[in-house]
Amino acid sequence: MIGLPTKLAQMNVKDISKEGLAPVVRQAAAADDTFRMVDPEVTEEQIFAAIQAVEAL
Repeated sequence: MIGLPTKLAQMNVKDISKEGLAPVVRQAAAADDTFRMVDPEVTEEQIFAAIQAVEAL
């Protein structure tokens, strides 16, 4: 194990609510973001759901 953070709180992200993560989710889903290369049809809802799923691990 190399000790990388596995939770948003470990990176000082305190508000992981939909409203708190809205700027991050909005940017990740933006038409000009490079994440669109992964999935050009990705939505803000899908990104937020993915963040929630990873946080729940």
